[in-house]
Amino acid sequence: PTCTDCGETNSAISHYTESLKIELECKDVEVRLVIPGSVRTPLTDKNYFPTPTMIEPEAAAKALASGLLSRAFEIHFPKKCTYIMQIINVLPRWLYFPFSRLMKRKQ
Repeated sequence: PTCTDCGETNSAISHYTESLKIELECKDVEVRLVIPGSVRTPLTDKNYFPTPTMIEPEAAAKALASGLLSRAFEIHFPKKCTYIMQIINVLPRWLYFPFSRLMKRKQ
């Protein structure tokens, strides 16, 4: 997913991964959540909408490797894009839904 995708699926995956972390830590299983934003690929090159926070695959690989070495639960990149999405996800629902619809229309 990219930062222009609907946040509902991303939110569900995030909550599921958080639950897995709690369930599996007693079995010494490490669970990570990777939240990639817009990474340049042959598929994203075909996008019909602008993606100003797009990063190159090499930068994404470095961010992922750095995150895995840090042992952080949540690994997200590019930061500008993923921080915006995290802020949107904490909005009250009466603001979240209209804002999400507005973002979808801009695509």
